[in-house]
Amino acid sequence: MNESGSWESPVLLSQNLKTLQNDGPASVNKQGNLLVFTRNFTTRKVGNIRRANPNFGLFLADNVNGTWSNIRPFEHNLPDAHTTHPSLSEDGKILYFASDRPGGFGKYDLYYSENVNGNWSEPKNLGPVINTPENDIYPYLHSSGRLYFSSGGHDNREGGYDIFYTVKYKNEWISPVKLMLPFNSRMNDFTILFDDKFEKGFFTSARRGSLDVYSFESTLPGFEICQQQKTDNFCFVFYETSTMEIDTSLYKYRWDLGDGTTVEAVEAEHCFKDQGNFNIKLDVIDVLTKEVMFNQAEYELELIKTIQAFITCPDTIQINTEIQFDGSESYFGNMTPVEFYWDFSDGEKAPGMTVTHSFHIPGKYNIKLGVVMQQNRANVDKIEKLCSYKNIIVIE
Repeated sequence: MNESGSWESPVLLSQNLKTLQNDGPASVNKQGNLLVFTRNFTTRKVGNIRRANPNFGLFLADNVNGTWSNIRPFEHNLPDAHTTHPSLSEDGKILYFASDRPGGFGKYDLYYSENVNGNWSEPKNLGPVINTPENDIYPYLHSSGRLYFSSGGHDNREGGYDIFYTVKYKNEWISPVKLMLPFNSRMNDFTILFDDKFEKGFFTSARRGSLDVYSFESTLPGFEICQQQKTDNFCFVFYETSTMEIDTSLYKYRWDLGDGTTVEAVEAEHCFKDQGNFNIKLDVIDVLTKEVMFNQAEYELELIKTIQAFITCPDTIQINTEIQFDGSESYFGNMTPVEFYWDFSDGEKAPGMTVTHSFHIPGKYNIKLGVVMQQNRANVDKIEKLCSYKNIIVIE
């Protein structure tokens, strides 16, 4: 992409990586010095004719001073099977790939191999939680630890391939979670790539009749400043230091708390339901006539809500349980909310004042609610943002 935001014409990555057959897909480590890519095995000569080997495997190359060299086959390629779709971890120590080698659970399965002291370990199948009797292909390991892949066997009620993700918990992969619209469609959807913040990326889809690469970008605005939400405490104990001893058989103290509540006591505990201005009075009442003998004290109490986005949800929830997250108790003063945006700190975000969400891994999550607000004053529209966060615990 150039400075104007347009994509330039593709250029060959390296002449050293080009053969007369197929080269790709590929994956590179974060340092940019190790490339793993798919390639057809060497052509074979039959008489005077060179025939392509239909099988393919993984190959590695090193970037030395800007040049790709030292091209070598992955040591666990199988000549009579296909090994493809590499995805390197950022440090280049773990390699995920797809293969139809013997011993799997279906057609193509997902495998991984670890680099130990410069050697790649024997590939291990990711197991039946991830792999199905159909094709499970195009793994992609995100920096968060999520493993994305495309499957023709997981929940493909709409037909074709869909994109899923899984993550390890207690060294086991959780049941794959299907991505929703706009990623999965009624057609085949394949490999996907996200940036570190899950805000933009690319994926491949046949939704328009041909396999094309699509880019995507989150439409949710960013909230740079986010403060821990406060709970307004409108509960008080009312008392007067100047009260005197009275004959309780003849007189009693009565608090009028200004919201329709009265309490007959020297001290009164009370919680106001909402903000407002309240006229607080302490009177001395004649027990027999119920009349006010005299006023002991009187003053105005002003209660104002904290201007903030406010998250209403349980403090503790269980995994894989749909929970409602509600922002309707937010208070904005003279501002009008335009839109609500949620960030669940697990890679998932959602718009709306009230949304539902479930978590698949136990732990502590920082839930954020951002609100875009509008203020109309003197015919001038002013846009502001508020963001609050609340920590919750997800348990098994």
